[in-house]
Parts: sequence; structure tokens; C-alpha cells
Amino acid sequence: MRSRYTIREPGVPYFVTFTVVQWIPLFTRKPYFDILIDSLRFCRQHKGLKVHAYAILDNHLHLVVAGDKLTDIIRDVKSYTAKLLIARLEQDQKTWVLNQFQYHSECQKYFPIAASF
Repeated sequence: MRSRYTIREPGVPYFVTFTVVQWIPLFTRKPYFDILIDSLRFCRQHKGLKVHAYAILDNHLHLVVAGDKLTDIIRDVKSYTAKLLIARLEQDQKTWVLNQFQYHSECQKYFPIAASF
């Protein structure tokens, strides 16, 4: 989940979307959904994230959020959530999904311009 957000006014609500790499339907299973919810809940309680609205679909989510350091909060949510999701995928031996993530990561490393489209 890369980031292109430019937050110009701290504290103002922004509409943001996070998408799973290759649109893989990751949030259809409760353990993966719960990881996402727990990450958002933690940031609400400890980082000042204000969630005005959200919609979680099988492979992406939409949020209307605000916060004084929203760029930092978004970075932290995405990073922390990704680490936990990968750990859970490894535990569940979901090698196909992990291979897709690995492939996308390598493509981004070698072809950064193409990966941003």
C-alpha cells in the first residue's frame, strides 16, 4: 500500500483509500479483518486519529479521517498493519499471497516509476 497523500491542513478530515497489493481479497477472513480494526483502534486511542467514517471491503478500505499528524499516523497504520498481516499470512501458510507481495515489492524496487501507476 503506497502513499500519495498530501496533507495540507492538520486536523481537517481527509478521504483516504488503502488498497491491498494486486487487489487480493485479504479482508474476507476474520483474522485479517481483525488486524486492520485493531490497528485503527490503537491509532484512535494512542495517536490521535479521528475516524469520521469508514468502509472496509474485501481488498481495500475507505476512510474519512483527521489528526494533527495525519501523514505520520497513516504511515504508522499501514506499516504496522502490513507487518502483522504478513506475520499472520506466514502463520497460515498463505504462500500464494506472500509470493504476490514479494513480487510486487521486487518490481517496485527495480521499476519504481512503473509501480507508481
